[in-house]
Amino acid sequence: MDKVINWLIVVAVGALIAGCASGPGSNGSAGTEGNTKSAAKTHKAQTTCKVRKNVVSWKLVKGRCKNGYAHGKGYAISVDKRRSYRGNFVAGRFSGKGKYIWVDGTRYTGQFLKGKKHGAGTIIYADNSRYSGEFRDNVYHGRGTYIGADKSKYVGQFRAGQFNGNGDYYWVNGNHYRGEFKDNVMAGQGTFTRANGEQYQGEFAANEMSGNGAYSWPNGDRYTGEFRHNKMHGSGTYQDADGSMYTGEFRDGKKVSKGLLDF
Repeated sequence: MDKVINWLIVVAVGALIAGCASGPGSNGSAGTEGNTKSAAKTHKAQTTCKVRKNVVSWKLVKGRCKNGYAHGKGYAISVDKRRSYRGNFVAGRFSGKGKYIWVDGTRYTGQFLKGKKHGAGTIIYADNSRYSGEFRDNVYHGRGTYIGADKSKYVGQFRAGQFNGNGDYYWVNGNHYRGEFKDNVMAGQGTFTRANGEQYQGEFAANEMSGNGAYSWPNGDRYTGEFRHNKMHGSGTYQDADGSMYTGEFRDGKKVSKGLLDF
């Protein structure tokens, strides 16, 4: 009956957006002049068609122009040759559907707006962690799924690039949390279920059981009451599987007063 709940919940959050999928930048490099009119037109288009600068400078390799800027479908590379973009342009900016690739293998496929990831999309990082869902102004925002390099998974709401709102987090060891998150940590009401069948339902703060809740064990034992730092702490009732019950004060997972015993 004096069991001590002593487990630490840690939400492993991989690195979020590893660089801006924005860009547009500089004048394109000149093409080789030919002796035909079409070659001359191609050369002129490449030297005058611009991609607007954002994070880095860009040059248009292939695509259409409007008023001197890339417009419509096209292909561009960064001047430092560390990034590439293939997709739709509007007035020299990435807008619409496109694919953006970094030199380390990170790649984003989805919607852009005015040079930023915005709308539905998927980004896969060099370590194979990934996010698929909604973006706003280059960060995760809305509903989405994040899978870490270790295959842990979060499915739920994001705000400003972090877990915020209701979601599910799955650990690779079989543990599972369903409930509220705030800025990447469990905070608010939720249910944590361990792979061995133990379960806590109640309040969380800073990734810990904190506040009022109930903890149950597979053998039928159950505690209902107050928690602090993942332990029974405060007023509560502990009921054994055989029906015996203790109601009283707990401190750091142990009863500290005679309390009331009921058999």
